Amino acid sequence: MSKLYTPDITSPYIVSIGRLSPVKQLPLLVEAYDYMIKTYKLPHKLVLVGIGHDEENIKNKIKSLHLEDSVILTGAKTNPYPWMLHAKLFVLSSRYEGLGMVLLEALACNTPLIATKSEGGVTDVMRGELAELLCEPDAKSLGETMAKELNNPKQVNYNLYLEPFLSSTIVKKYIDCFYSK
Repeated sequence: MSKLYTPDITSPYIVSIGRLSPVKQLPLLVEAYDYMIKTYKLPHKLVLVGIGHDEENIKNKIKSLHLEDSVILTGAKTNPYPWMLHAKLFVLSSRYEGLGMVLLEALACNTPLIATKSEGGVTDVMRGELAELLCEPDAKSLGETMAKELNNPKQVNYNLYLEPFLSSTIVKKYIDCFYSK
């Protein structure tokens, strides 16, 4: 599904995919992006894929920082995976997150990823060397972490971190647990 089409964008880009709601802290991501491009002069665009009731707030943040030419809101996509596959970086800026399925999807696309430290299941995915890609939920820390990962991507075997969440792994653990009695 990630190879069904190629996004119509010529610039390298950072992507965030999910509903546009306050818990996702997308205005914070826009501020961090602004900090990053002003501090590091990186050519990347920021692409936000999704819809939600925080869209007007996000648009106002984009406008207030004069980023209308640099931040793209695509709206909802029935298949957002090509956006993830072709991105130079996936960012999850949530205040809290359940399991963080979108992180697993980024791993499956072999897309470099970072996330803010948050309540919930993000640390279940971002463990081991991926834990180094967690940052504080403020614009400077997030912007610095984005720039660091874009300038010097961490070489990670994403499949190693995806494996515990695969259905085959979970079924095997369930069967082992059930029959170990």
